[in-house]
Amino acid sequence: MSINNIETPSLNFSVVIPLYNKEKYIERTLKSVLEQSYTNFEVIIINDGSTDNSLNVVKNIKDKRLRVISQPNSGVSNARNKGIELASYNWVALLDGDDKWEPNFLYEIALVITNIQDCAIYASGYKKINLKGDVSYSKSKYLPKDKGYVGNYFKALYYNGPVYTSSSVCLNKDVLKNSNQTPLFPSNVKRGEDLDAWTRVALQNQLYYINKPLVIIAAVLESSTYKHKYDYKDSFEYFKWLSYECKNKNERKYLKLYVYKKKIKIIKKLLVQRQYKIALKVLVELLIKT
Repeated sequence: MSINNIETPSLNFSVVIPLYNKEKYIERTLKSVLEQSYTNFEVIIINDGSTDNSLNVVKNIKDKRLRVISQPNSGVSNARNKGIELASYNWVALLDGDDKWEPNFLYEIALVITNIQDCAIYASGYKKINLKGDVSYSKSKYLPKDKGYVGNYFKALYYNGPVYTSSSVCLNKDVLKNSNQTPLFPSNVKRGEDLDAWTRVALQNQLYYINKPLVIIAAVLESSTYKHKYDYKDSFEYFKWLSYECKNKNERKYLKLYVYKKKIKIIKKLLVQRQYKIALKVLVELLIKT
């Protein structure tokens, strides 16, 4: 296979898309996949009990590379895990049902994997578009300037926030299995389940980063991230044990700093929503552990 007269390997990708009530966006998401310049892939859509017209929108798209599996609603983590389990190929790219890829996303990933196959995760930068249409780009302090191995994931996490998203990663199933990282996503974590997964993987494995915004994250009102009331119980509880699992002192330092920063943000959200008792509880926990 060649693209722009450049030979690329015959790698095959499985693209996994969890789908829950994305009738307005899933068509454009799938279009961004089906129009990839690199064409060796299958698409596995896990319809997670959608109650809108999402499933019909998908069924109206005719492409032999599409596979649709419907299940009762069980959450995005279980949907992603199911898709990864059913993937025909070792290289699994994830994409949310309201995000998009730039045309060369899979091509750029394939070029890297041609020469480097020892990483658990291959990821790119991304850009976000808010509801007003303003564009912002993922930060890349302490990340490779062009592309390369991620040196200290936790340092980059602290200074930049999330290094990548669930729509900008390609997984190496073999490496994940060998490091006991399957199933990847925790079904008991309702908020930040992807960050939980990336952090656990980073504790044991090599990561690779392409410093290009190859993914478009578009804010949507219907997204599950938009909640009227902030539920602290669902947020960052997993860091309690993650912080102690870091054997490297430098890694532990930056992970704990990141947890501290995130809990300050949680307190601010709780205060805005007048959940004063819970905000005080979080603050006391923070002061005791600092």
